[in-house]
Amino acid sequence: MSVPAVLHPENLPYIEIIEQPYKAHKFRYIQEGRGMPIPGASSTPGNRTSFAIQIHGYQGRLLVNVSCVTKDPPYRQHPYQLVGPNCNHGVCSFEQEVTATNSTITFAKMGARCIKRSNFQESLRIRQENNVDPFEEGFGHKDDFGPLERNVVRLCVQVVLLGDNGDQRIKIRPVVSNPIYDGKAPIEPIIYKLSHGNSYVDGKIHSSEQIILLCTKVKTDDLKIRFFEMKDNEVVWEDFGTFHSDDIYNNTAICFRPPKYHDQNITYAVKVWVQLVRPTDQMVSQPIEFMYLPVQHQEF
Repeated sequence: MSVPAVLHPENLPYIEIIEQPYKAHKFRYIQEGRGMPIPGASSTPGNRTSFAIQIHGYQGRLLVNVSCVTKDPPYRQHPYQLVGPNCNHGVCSFEQEVTATNSTITFAKMGARCIKRSNFQESLRIRQENNVDPFEEGFGHKDDFGPLERNVVRLCVQVVLLGDNGDQRIKIRPVVSNPIYDGKAPIEPIIYKLSHGNSYVDGKIHSSEQIILLCTKVKTDDLKIRFFEMKDNEVVWEDFGTFHSDDIYNNTAICFRPPKYHDQNITYAVKVWVQLVRPTDQMVSQPIEFMYLPVQHQEF
């Protein structure tokens, strides 16, 4: 028996990605067979997870469409295709009912397929005919692929609320996953060492004007040094270190100044985290601890 549709106006319906796809996956051509499903980001050898979403603020029947879009905004349709149950012409589409106790949708058997460049136009033409364009960016790129990054996609999830009898068609804001790279994942940056593990809240360093960071090889124009503070598993503050291109030596050592802490009146040391960020592919290093000390504190 169908559950009556319930819309929660005080909590606008929205989609949350609760398990991202793994950052690298082997996209296969149709001649190679369907291949393996896309694993979830938290998969381990003993526990395989899958891309999954949760619907908030709605109970009832809905239509789910998943397609491949470009890595960078505006998110246009990418010619690569999804395969598996409920997938046709590269798009995964099905209806499902969500309830208060069952609002999660998992894509356990969905895989991705690459196609030859000569077939890009046809793949996008079919997508256009079927009105698969969640962000309404159009298909001008189907005749001119230009700077399209061929071997990286995002999964785009679009949900249409159908109501009790399928007599409604209310689209809610689509969401996109983290990038999925074909084959080998890009190498994550690594912080090897900081010359100082702390600074005053005003960003000044005792006996030195800058911190030296040793790391894996980086590009001078594709790098940020992120400082952030966590409370109850949420980011409550972030800022970025400052440096110039001539502060990077051999692409493996960076001299930088830490940002000022947001509370200049602390009376005790506060732990935050530091990590390298590579903006072009959103790869980040494992964060390391960093302490902010009150101005009156004199020992490092």
